Amino acid sequence: MSASHGAPTFFIRDQRSFVTVWIEGHHKVHFPRLWTACVPEVREHLIEQRPEIFFLPAYVAHRGWIGARLDPGLDFDELADLSHDAYRLVAPRSLVQSLDQTEIQ
Repeated sequence: MSASHGAPTFFIRDQRSFVTVWIEGHHKVHFPRLWTACVPEVREHLIEQRPEIFFLPAYVAHRGWIGARLDPGLDFDELADLSHDAYRLVAPRSLVQSLDQTEIQ
């Protein structure tokens, strides 16, 4: 993890980000949030079902990312699942295969 644009950001091999956490909010919107890569179908479903938590984030929505408010009580297991899925979306195939082998054991 390192900072990107002043926010804690998780990178794969220091190159591609897959999760960013805006603890104090972003620009003029002041609530804690997380931005993460997301499968399109999951993103659409989450935003439709819970628009009070999930939203299209500025700057990265066009790349398939989703935003999640952290203040209304997002379930941390769900947050972990989103982050895990984001890693799998962004990581090179060799790292995903290695992860798959580790999870099977």
